[in-house]
Amino acid sequence: MSRALGAVLLAFAVVFAAAWVRYSPPRPLPASAPPERFSAERARELQRAIAGDGVVTRAQGTPGHERAKGELVDALSRLGLNPEVQHAFVCGRHGSCGFVENVVARRAGSDPNASAVALMAHYDSAPASPGASDDGVGVAAVIEAARALSHDPPQRRPVVIVLTDGEESGLLGAEAFAQLHPLAKSVRSVVNVDARGSHGPSNLFETSTNNAWLVGLAAKNLERPVSSSLFYEVYRRMPNDTDFTVMKATANGVNFANLAGIDDYHTPLDSIANADIGTLQHHGEQVLAMARALGESTEAEHPPAGDATWFDVLSLFIVRWPAGFTLPLALAALALVVGQAIRMRAFGAKGLFASLATLGGGALATVAAGLAMKASGALAVPWIAHPAFPLAALHGAALFGGLSVAAATTREATPRGTWAGTWILWSLLGVGAAYVAPGTAYLFVVPALAAGLTAWLPIEITSGLAAVVAGILWLPLDTPIYDAIGFIIPPVIAISTIVLLSALPPLLRGLPRAVWIGMGVVTCAAIGVATLQPLFSTVHPQRANVLFRQDEDAAHAYVQTSWGTLEWGSPPRSMLESLGPLEMLSPRAPLPVSLPCPSVETTRITVAAPALEVEKSSVENGHRHVRIRLRSLRGATSLLLVFGDGKAPRNVVISSHGQVASSSRGWLVLRGIPTEGLEVDMTADGPDPIDLTLMDVTPGVPKDTPAAKAVDARRALEGVAVPFQEGDITIATKHARL
Repeated sequence: MSRALGAVLLAFAVVFAAAWVRYSPPRPLPASAPPERFSAERARELQRAIAGDGVVTRAQGTPGHERAKGELVDALSRLGLNPEVQHAFVCGRHGSCGFVENVVARRAGSDPNASAVALMAHYDSAPASPGASDDGVGVAAVIEAARALSHDPPQRRPVVIVLTDGEESGLLGAEAFAQLHPLAKSVRSVVNVDARGSHGPSNLFETSTNNAWLVGLAAKNLERPVSSSLFYEVYRRMPNDTDFTVMKATANGVNFANLAGIDDYHTPLDSIANADIGTLQHHGEQVLAMARALGESTEAEHPPAGDATWFDVLSLFIVRWPAGFTLPLALAALALVVGQAIRMRAFGAKGLFASLATLGGGALATVAAGLAMKASGALAVPWIAHPAFPLAALHGAALFGGLSVAAATTREATPRGTWAGTWILWSLLGVGAAYVAPGTAYLFVVPALAAGLTAWLPIEITSGLAAVVAGILWLPLDTPIYDAIGFIIPPVIAISTIVLLSALPPLLRGLPRAVWIGMGVVTCAAIGVATLQPLFSTVHPQRANVLFRQDEDAAHAYVQTSWGTLEWGSPPRSMLESLGPLEMLSPRAPLPVSLPCPSVETTRITVAAPALEVEKSSVENGHRHVRIRLRSLRGATSLLLVFGDGKAPRNVVISSHGQVASSSRGWLVLRGIPTEGLEVDMTADGPDPIDLTLMDVTPGVPKDTPAAKAVDARRALEGVAVPFQEGDITIATKHARL
């Protein structure tokens, strides 16, 4: 191994260690901290109060929800903010409608004509979760930030505290505030906080459009920034949403979230005991800094046009430039590298393709390792109890594939030739990224510029310096990539290793065969150990719900380990056996949002089906018009309307509240249904009757049924399996042709 290669690998190790330290949340400040500072220990008391005993959910309509709402009103009242509870019925964009109770307060600014800054978080939780982190951490961060602001002189712009309800039901609270609350018209900036896990740093992962000025504020005011345009580019292409999705339609702002600790997400494990207080500290510092910056900003009311490309450097500072400069910078890097290669007379066929071959070899080997672990069942679910060996296998495979190819392709190539091939490839990747996703291009453009600008130095030095710059940008991505997507696409987990290897061919000439052969042995051993390890543990339990559904013609018990398109593995065998003989089980989808899951037909019990009263049914101008009243006879507060063939009527109006419902997915969820029910008007294309299945949903399953036995079987697993999302539920259905 050359000295230069050894120095680069040592630098990589230092960067990785620095990233591990810098991207860990900061230490919490004590309750004795100065009053104008954010203190996680002060905020923790409120987080603990709204999370309760760690068992009770804060889902809409539950006692935990009512108790938490009271805690928030009391906390804001103690700050002298005169909070109000916004009671509203609203329909959202995700096929849901419901009653919500937002908690809203306002602190006046010094300029009576200035628009407001909203600090937002949601206080409801998923039905199966106490929500200490999702989003108890956000609520506590917002209120403690508001307390710290109260010790400042009034800012120029007023601050509106918006603690939303019904986020887990489809962003309903944010919709209610945006559509119906009088203060919403004054809000032009938003700082939102959410959580997808129980620990990890606070990531500024999303902004509104025309974000260059916002990124500038973040760069000047965040002491420990964790942010990049890479996060922004990836997230805006994903189907995920937060309350910020609603607000950014009319306001500018930033969105913070932590990603680590998905083991606890939307399960009973999302408790105070598992919520990292350092994460609370980091969220609070970020919220407070941006609230102060936006509160005095004059750009917020009339934001200048233009987006930014940006990234933090080891959470020390943010580097940024106008997004419009990204493609010119990429082209400049390409021109500079090509010009240097011409100057050095560095062109040679063997050297030019060494980096590309190294990149391809690492990628193919990682794909093979991922497929092998998928086939063996080691990666049967996205996140597993013991990820260390699968991670080692994937990164080891990248090293084996990349180094073995590099050893072959650099053997007869000159260092100058491999330098030219390496950085021309990186420059071309930067140009391509600048065209397709400008926010990601910095990952290639900055190292390529470093290579071109230092090319007058000896080849080993310029190659090493550029590789270290690449390492500073790529190595910090290792942890958040796993937190974000798990093993859904295994090769992506090792992308930093794959890409960084392609920066090293100029330093790999003469690499001993024992190095890459050793990496192959390590990879095979890691795959073997990964295959033998259990997928689940009490720290990382399997998600498994039990459902009892009774239709008009049959009753079924289900064990469900999927939600939407995300699967959590085959259900525990003991839970399936509790339903009856395994050969009697058949796959069925109990809900429109579910994938098929094991079910067994069981004895019918006394469960009142939901009531559906037809108040009007007629054909006018060739279209079917129907008015119905829906209610539950067993006290269910959630109703689900499923339309025949997955095709909803073109117009669905909750006429008792004047809200137009979005039912484009072929179903509609109604939350918080009162005892008198709801009146619904529907208009269908054409005169044919409307086929409808009405479901009412209650928590828990009936006693003395196979579903209850499955719950007992899960309990016997002693925490290796837990409910998630909606939790265990009973569904009663009624079919109608209207």
